[in-house]
Amino acid sequence: MMFKSKMNKPESMRASISKTMTKDQLNAEIKKKAQELYEKRGRRPGNDLENWLEAERIVKASLSADLKRA
Repeated sequence: MMFKSKMNKPESMRASISKTMTKDQLNAEIKKKAQELYEKRGRRPGNDLENWLEAERIVKASLSADLKRA
């Protein structure tokens, strides 16, 4: 399966997506990033909250940067 990067989308489209993202979509993005962090950190148990909070910070910073560029 091939995944398309957000970087392939025009600036206006990325900003539009960021502005219309639902809470469920935001949580799905955070969940995906938290899973990536969990795997990157060697799948160590007991760091769920740390991974979630870091993922939340990363995703929200990325969305904020997208909105500023729009």
